[in-house]
Amino acid sequence: LPFSAGRRSCVGEAFAKSELHIILGMLLQRFKFYPPQGQKIDFTPRSNIFVFIPLETETQLVIRER
Repeated sequence: LPFSAGRRSCVGEAFAKSELHIILGMLLQRFKFYPPQGQKIDFTPRSNIFVFIPLETETQLVIRER
């Protein structure tokens, strides 16, 4: 059984997921994300029939007012 199924399911899972969306939105509104100097990010989707494979990239967080 998966961790979040059956009687052992996490009661706060839905709350935690919504909280993550709020935090991610806040970060995207307040900060700018750039690739490291001189590099480009490849946005070509990598997936097969069953699963999406996330891109592994380095990012640089620039803290300044928008």
